[in-house]
Amino acid sequence: MQVYDIPLDKTHQETTKHGNSAFPFAIYTTTINKNILGYIDWHWHHELQFCMVLEGEVDFYVNQSQFLLKKGEGIFINTEQLHMAKNHENHNSTYICLDFHPKMISSFKESIVETKYVLPFLKKNDFAYCLLSQNIQYQKQILDLIKAISLEYHSKERDEMHIFIQLMTLWHILIQHYQVSETMNMMNPHVKKMMDYIRHHYSENIGLDDIAQHVTLARSTCCREFKQQMGYTLFEYLLNVRLQEASRLLLSTDSNITEISILCGFSNSSYFTKEFKRKTGLTPTCYRKEKEAERIEILSTI
Repeated sequence: MQVYDIPLDKTHQETTKHGNSAFPFAIYTTTINKNILGYIDWHWHHELQFCMVLEGEVDFYVNQSQFLLKKGEGIFINTEQLHMAKNHENHNSTYICLDFHPKMISSFKESIVETKYVLPFLKKNDFAYCLLSQNIQYQKQILDLIKAISLEYHSKERDEMHIFIQLMTLWHILIQHYQVSETMNMMNPHVKKMMDYIRHHYSENIGLDDIAQHVTLARSTCCREFKQQMGYTLFEYLLNVRLQEASRLLLSTDSNITEISILCGFSNSSYFTKEFKRKTGLTPTCYRKEKEAERIEILSTI
């Protein structure tokens, strides 16, 4: 399943439901440039995540750390960690992503599995991620399991019990070889506060003075810390948030283009249309029509 846009709430939490309460697990295949922004923007979720690059090269970011992953390499991202992904330079990259809730591997509440082998690892500040290489035996085992689980998940005769056993094995291998990384960095709290402010006020006419006052930093410090952490400017982030919300409204409401541009904080509909087309290659009207046609086509095959 291709992800075109990740729905987020005002805290940057992804609101996608991965699987269901009976089987809280899902696999996604993501071709990065098909995302509305051309990359996967910063977000977090309660689910554990294992990714493996299938084609191209991908820049992954977790908190303040950045990694270049090539075909066949992967990364584990722990629960509640801010992360993003984008194509490296001119690559057109694809990766698979396993998302599952920790309760999937916790046996039952307050079990020894949960209290000894799951919860302690979710709360470690120095275990935000783990890189996965084909050249390290235990990491190659995990990458092989990611491929095997993906094949099982997409099989016509899917065996959920087998997937569960493979997930338990994958997790056990990971925590057996867990080592503290001295270079692991956490998210800059000032940057997180700026992101939260923008998520809550994107529909308003906000400026750099408003953001600087909110985080009690100088304007230049705000700009420098945000760019250093995120890899792009404060106002690029603000624009991205507005465009993501606009795409959601285009697909979920009957509001016209002018109404949506106002709701998302754009000064006028012409500027909104210009920026939306620059990011997606389509005008808002064409984007709405194209996605609706895709939805109808998918429904007709069910």
